[in-house]
Amino acid sequence: MTDFEITTFVLAGGKSTRMGSDKAFLELGGRTLLARTLDLAASIGSPVKIVGEPTK
Repeated sequence: MTDFEITTFVLAGGKSTRMGSDKAFLELGGRTLLARTLDLAASIGSPVKIVGEPTK
């Protein structure tokens, strides 16, 4: 079997106009949704890349 590396891409876009702010920066339990997602993605041991607006 061949070993290969899988990269995880986290989509951090979406202004969420109904909520009034970017979804990635909404907090749940004192942590942003983006931070929670990054921790979960990193826990599987693959490299993590964030895709979103370059100005954020």
